[in-house]
Amino acid sequence: MKLSIIIPVYNVEKYIERCIRSVANQDLSKNEYEIIIVNDGSTDSSIDIINKVSKEYSNIIIHNQENTGLGGARNKGITLAKGTYVWFIDSDDFIETNSIKDLVSKSLLNDVDVLSFDFGCTNEKGESIKWIDFCLDFKEQPYLTGDTFYLANYKHSYIWLYLFKRSLFIDNDIRFEERINMQDSEIMPRVMIHVKKIMHESKIIYYYVNRENSFINNKNKEVRIRYYYSIIKVAHLLNVFKNTLPKSSLIYIGINNKLSDINRILFLQFIYNDFDDSILKQLIIKLKENNLHPFRPIKDEKVHKSILYNIIRFFINKFPINARKLYLNINR
Repeated sequence: MKLSIIIPVYNVEKYIERCIRSVANQDLSKNEYEIIIVNDGSTDSSIDIINKVSKEYSNIIIHNQENTGLGGARNKGITLAKGTYVWFIDSDDFIETNSIKDLVSKSLLNDVDVLSFDFGCTNEKGESIKWIDFCLDFKEQPYLTGDTFYLANYKHSYIWLYLFKRSLFIDNDIRFEERINMQDSEIMPRVMIHVKKIMHESKIIYYYVNRENSFINNKNKEVRIRYYYSIIKVAHLLNVFKNTLPKSSLIYIGINNKLSDINRILFLQFIYNDFDDSILKQLIIKLKENNLHPFRPIKDEKVHKSILYNIIRFFINKFPINARKLYLNINR
């Protein structure tokens, strides 16, 4: 088996058929790759759609389980996978027609540990939009080691952008952290430290669907609070892993850079999320427990924004609740 495509599913009845058909209608023989669908306790009609569509394709494997979250579903996929390579695809996204054969051939021919590729963004109708926009940096080299790649691309820890050798996870006992968001950011350096060779395919292969009700766009207060706690947990786990490495390590330096980005996210979300004072006080306690408060200096690509944010940061660090209120009142 050359490739295992792992698709965790939770309540995506509007999108799952498009996703499955995009990975099933491909140019690679059905006996050379498998599609592992992990139904993670869906309560809508997702599983009915999966069962219906799977009857048309011989290489689809369905696993039903109680809800464990995205990380748990991905971990189950890893244990079930038989392919030399694994590819984690989100169930509301889709991939380019007849793209898998070339990806697998290039990966096997060059014996890479990881193959990356380009992506596009669409709205829910599949229409192309501008949203996330970046290119992975390969330093004008045909391939890189994992640590060099991570230092150059620590900002882009989107797990669906890569084919990974399954052995990276199995041999090094690497699994996704369960029930947190931003888990891709947490796992990427733990994988990349073992990567001897990563190459890039300069083609748009993956289509990320920007959904109005996706987790990242959700305005629900409880969802935003869970997201904030997840960011804190990711920062904690990155720090724990970083402290096992030599300070001269490229992964160590890359994680430090990533933590600076996370600091900025925590700071901005602390200011702008619609949290009441009692929640803010709990967050401050959690931030301090994880050495994330006081907030560090904020870096922005625009100098005037860096200056503004650092002035605000100074007062937020001194008087978190009252300074935030004052700032928001001034900017209404």
